[in-house]
Amino acid sequence: MLVNLPFTLGALALVVLIARLASLILPPDLYFTFESFLFEKTAELRYYALALKLAAPVAAGFLVVALPVWLAGDGGPVRRRQLRALHPSLFVAGSAAAFLMAWPFILYWDVFAAPAVREQKPAFLMAYLFYFAAFGYFCLLGGNLAQLLLRRRMPASMVAFAERNVTWADSLRLAVLGSFTTIVATAIADLLGKAG
Repeated sequence: MLVNLPFTLGALALVVLIARLASLILPPDLYFTFESFLFEKTAELRYYALALKLAAPVAAGFLVVALPVWLAGDGGPVRRRQLRALHPSLFVAGSAAAFLMAWPFILYWDVFAAPAVREQKPAFLMAYLFYFAAFGYFCLLGGNLAQLLLRRRMPASMVAFAERNVTWADSLRLAVLGSFTTIVATAIADLLGKAG
């Protein structure tokens, strides 16, 4: 199986939970939404808010890998199967979590969008697709960081997997891909906001 469903659902729930907790803890100016690019012309803090929002999938990816490591016993076959599906599961979880958090605005575009930008729905959907990919990359980055930083605590089977599949260079690549997709999504949303 390409994706481990329980692992993916757990990671997805953790991304949503961390993002929602952040929305309750952070001041409103530091809670990011793409709508801020459309409706809030003077939101200087929206880029910092975006960075904080993207910390949720990194933290979730880290925790969903770190928790089994901290609780690990002998690193039996269940953990090996989870590790084989780890990368696709984390990417799917991060992307699906971003979709779940964004779907009301996508679904009700005609209601929520300002009249000046309603006809630009395809461009806004493209921004959201890049945003979903960024969440997937950053969730995967968190999982990779957990494997790199916690190798000494991992059972032998997990260490063997991590040594073959996870490197600092790979984590840097994920950070660059996540940052690039975020920049593209933000640029598209910013252009739409200026057009509106």
